[in-house]
Amino acid sequence: DLPPVSVDVDRMAQVLTNLIANAIKYSPEGGKIRISTQMIASPDALPASAPLDVVIPAILVTVTDEGKGLTADEADKVFMPFFRTEEAKAQRVEGVGLGLAVTRSIVEVHRGKIWALPKGSHVKGGCFMFTVPTVRA
Repeated sequence: DLPPVSVDVDRMAQVLTNLIANAIKYSPEGGKIRISTQMIASPDALPASAPLDVVIPAILVTVTDEGKGLTADEADKVFMPFFRTEEAKAQRVEGVGLGLAVTRSIVEVHRGKIWALPKGSHVKGGCFMFTVPTVRA
């Protein structure tokens, strides 16, 4: 029931693959990963955590997991190239810190926005949200 969007399908698949791979990587064994979509027709339909400059109307995609989540500081920095959380470094989780930077670039090329919610928000684990503007009639 969602309206059409104009995207590079391969690049948008890469965005979802990166977010889902991270959710798997940082979730406990047997943890659940949830992906949801929602039509955003007006600014007041956006979550309070959304950036102020989201292009509306848009589709909001949310990826949540049951991992430890991010601190507020990490949620601000996680899209920077080469950024790794202390937890990831301590547990020697594979990666160089480029996946989310690439993901942000792809979303922004599509005129969307992407952000992470810190733990203690409305979810207990990791939560990433991004928007993609819909095609206007």
